[in-house]
Amino acid sequence: MQAILTSRAGINRIMQAGILALLMVIAPLATSAERLRGTLSFGAESMTFTACGKPGALWLNATSFKAEGWPAVQKALDAQPRCDLGTTPCGPQKVGIAGTGKISRKGSYGHLGLYAREVRFTRVQVVTTDGTDACLKP
Repeated sequence: MQAILTSRAGINRIMQAGILALLMVIAPLATSAERLRGTLSFGAESMTFTACGKPGALWLNATSFKAEGWPAVQKALDAQPRCDLGTTPCGPQKVGIAGTGKISRKGSYGHLGLYAREVRFTRVQVVTTDGTDACLKP
């Protein structure tokens, strides 16, 4: 009976060690906050962010609306004509921003799942309010 208990305890230790090793491998793959700069674009059924130097638009997760500094972004958006389904054809509202956020792993995000990644900002700051490219501003 003692051999069986020792054997089970050994198996448990091996499983725990295996799980710990797996977590150590996976942990660096988790998304971490990074400094981002680019352009927000709000159009008919779209809320995107295009980061400077990175290809493709990212879906803007609505949790970003609670980010530190978002009221200034909202004010800049509100100063521009809205582009909704009822007002098409129209151009999107654009605001250049800098901030801190997390870019998701690849998946299916946004309207109809058309975006491969999304971004969630925790802090934002307005860089341009006139729709010009934030990547060109110092």
